[in-house]
Amino acid sequence: SIIGGEYNSTYFSYLSSILGGQSNDMIGGEYSLILGGINNNIENVYSSAIIGGNGNTSSSNDISAIIGGVGNTLSNSDTSVIIGGQNLTLSNATDTLLVQDLKVNNDLTILSLPTSDPLVSGQLWNSGGFLAISNPII
Repeated sequence: SIIGGEYNSTYFSYLSSILGGQSNDMIGGEYSLILGGINNNIENVYSSAIIGGNGNTSSSNDISAIIGGVGNTLSNSDTSVIIGGQNLTLSNATDTLLVQDLKVNNDLTILSLPTSDPLVSGQLWNSGGFLAISNPII
C-alpha cells in the first residue's frame, strides 16, 4: 500500500508499504517498508526497511534496514543495518552494522574479541588484557 507522498510505486509486494516521501519504489517487498525520503528503492527483500534518506537501495536482504543517508546500498546482507553516511555499500554480509563515523559518548564494551592475533589488518584483538590492532607483515 502507498499512503501519502507523491510518485511512489509498489509492484509484486506483499503486506508492504510506502509511507510518504517522493519517487520511492518497491518491487518484490514482503512485510517491508519505505518510510519517507526521496528516490529510495527496495527490491526482493523480506521484512526490511528504508527509513528516510535519498537515493538508498536495498536488495535481496532479509530483516535488514537503511536508516537515512544518501546513496547507500545494502545487498545480499541479512540482519544487517546501514546508518547514515554517503555512498556506503554493504554486500554479502550477515549481522553487520555499517556506519561512516562512530562516536561513543561514555563506555564502549567489545565482547568476544579474539585472544590471538587474527592476522587480518586492522582487526581488533585482546592481547593479554590489552586492546591490540592486527597488522600482519606480508
